[in-house]
Amino acid sequence: MAVIVACPSCGRTGSAPEGCEGKSARCNACGATFKIRTNCGPAQITRRPELSASQTPRDLLTFAAGRGHAEFPCLSPRYSPASRVPCADFSRWLCDRIAADDAGAIADFVWRVVEANPGVGIGSDGFRQHWQEAGMAIYASATGKRPETTDPQERGSRGSA
Repeated sequence: MAVIVACPSCGRTGSAPEGCEGKSARCNACGATFKIRTNCGPAQITRRPELSASQTPRDLLTFAAGRGHAEFPCLSPRYSPASRVPCADFSRWLCDRIAADDAGAIADFVWRVVEANPGVGIGSDGFRQHWQEAGMAIYASATGKRPETTDPQERGSRGSA
């Protein structure tokens, strides 16, 4: 019978063969290597570790690290930018930005993912504001806090973790 294990780095769960206790495993999601706890068992899932806002660079483009499309750096170079396929897994970066109360960075991320295909009708400035407001709503939902601003200049002046 397989047992359920959770990666201590990213919190993703997976299965391992029975008798896995004490052996090393590699997470298929984040690539982290960890020892399977001796008390693993059927359907046991460990709690996701607390995240530190210092784990990823604050700057979104630094995090994307040149892996993206030339014109839309957060999107995959392998697919049409209109498909909105990200160039990397931004989950850790987003969690770190939430932990740092950086609503503006989250809003910027949402815009950068949709800017190649924002929709039809209200023009690029209107779309940017619309999608940044959507990012602020994501932040508010995740934290229960009301964000201060979507203006990137104001966001930068508030400091970062």
